Amino acid sequence: MLTLTLPIAPSVNAAFFNRKGGGGKGRIKSAKYRAWVKNADAHLMMQKKDVVPVRGPYKCGMIFPRAMRGDLDNRVKLILDWMVSRELTSDDRYLMSYHPVRGDTPDGYVIVQVLEESTTADRENDA
Repeated sequence: MLTLTLPIAPSVNAAFFNRKGGGGKGRIKSAKYRAWVKNADAHLMMQKKDVVPVRGPYKCGMIFPRAMRGDLDNRVKLILDWMVSRELTSDDRYLMSYHPVRGDTPDGYVIVQVLEESTTADRENDA
């Protein structure tokens, strides 16, 4: 199992903006999102010795502070994408389920738990 304590990601609504003018197209990461990525990377480095990446199908739980404002699901996507980009988890297509909740965590932080999902073959071998 992979467990991390990370700063809460900004809302996905505030993570990108559209490029304006000129021939530019596409979406750009906002300054707020770029700052969060750097902060999340720093927290990962502090916890690196205890981090074991999860490969293949997985499920993910996230515990956010009770007092956090906004929707939980607007924060989850950025955290999941960040974990993939840091090779902590496989591509999101292997995400079998996720369960974000509000609980007793320090303000400003989310506890992320990733559990490898056993396959049908694994369950049959265990029986």
